Amino acid sequence: VASFCDALPLQAVPAKTAAAERATAIEVPEFRAESGVHEFFALDVPVNYCGHCIDTGTTYTHPDQPALEVLSQLVSRTYLHAAVREKGGAYGSGCSLGLDGVFSFSSFRDPQALATLRVMEDAGRWVAEEAPLTDRDLQEAKLGVFKQLDAPVPVQLRGRALFSFQLTDEMRLRRRNLLFEVTADDVRRVARSYLLPGVMPSASVIFGTRAMGEQLRADPAWKVHSL
Repeated sequence: VASFCDALPLQAVPAKTAAAERATAIEVPEFRAESGVHEFFALDVPVNYCGHCIDTGTTYTHPDQPALEVLSQLVSRTYLHAAVREKGGAYGSGCSLGLDGVFSFSSFRDPQALATLRVMEDAGRWVAEEAPLTDRDLQEAKLGVFKQLDAPVPVQLRGRALFSFQLTDEMRLRRRNLLFEVTADDVRRVARSYLLPGVMPSASVIFGTRAMGEQLRADPAWKVHSL
């Protein structure tokens, strides 16, 4: 260690100028989806990739977040898998809840993109009105959550939750205990409160084929961009 420190330069390396930074940077246009608007990005790809997000407005310590997290696993394992992968033919699909409270749906290599978005938008109604929500369904959804929570943490990522998100061990333990207490009624309640269309701000996006983009240009519900 001492020899390494002795070899370090005594003067700091001059930082790049602003002009140099601009010259080497890749220009990426800022994109912010508008709530309720469907965005399509046409690419040179043979198949589609879909996303649908709902801003629940909840934070990590919000009492509804544990039920929303269980709901995300339940929707992924039952509803999306059957409707999007088995029936729709997509290569993959999923659902997750971010620390920022954004409830996200996704599919990839999806030949039925528009049908998939309708499935995603109908997830809240399905959970609230049709899903059987058996004890086994709820148990498997919770196991999926705990599998993520209990996954080994690489050495370089230890402490990131506290440093990046200000999540203390006490907060994480309380969240874990609340997950055990989530019931089927809690899952149905948060589905009605947050996932039904028009209740919370939402946005949908498809990255897909140029041919599909041309078809959607005539639809006023879609904003089409070419990349």
